Amino acid sequence: MFDHERLDVYQLAATFDATIWKLLPRRGHRALRDQIERASSSVLACIAEGAGRWSPGEKRHFYAIARGSATECVALLDALKNRDCVSDQDYDRCRDLLSRIVQMLSKLSPPAP
Repeated sequence: MFDHERLDVYQLAATFDATIWKLLPRRGHRALRDQIERASSSVLACIAEGAGRWSPGEKRHFYAIARGSATECVALLDALKNRDCVSDQDYDRCRDLLSRIVQMLSKLSPPAP
């Protein structure tokens, strides 16, 4: 097992990624769909890259980027809801996941001392 796979935040991010993939419309809204897919993938990749780094500063850097991508997902989720692409229940479930992810990443990437 890789280091990042042991992190609860990575597991939550993987759950969000799988969930949003299933919810996205397969037709229409191509640009929005592409953007949230890339942002969600970035969360996973940056958590993995941060977990693979030795230096605390490098870890913090990648976790901060993952946090930024997660907050980008929140905005894109809002756009999906505004366009009636996700139900209220799915929106709430995804928002809860993202809220937990952002909280965890905030603890992993505090400002440098």
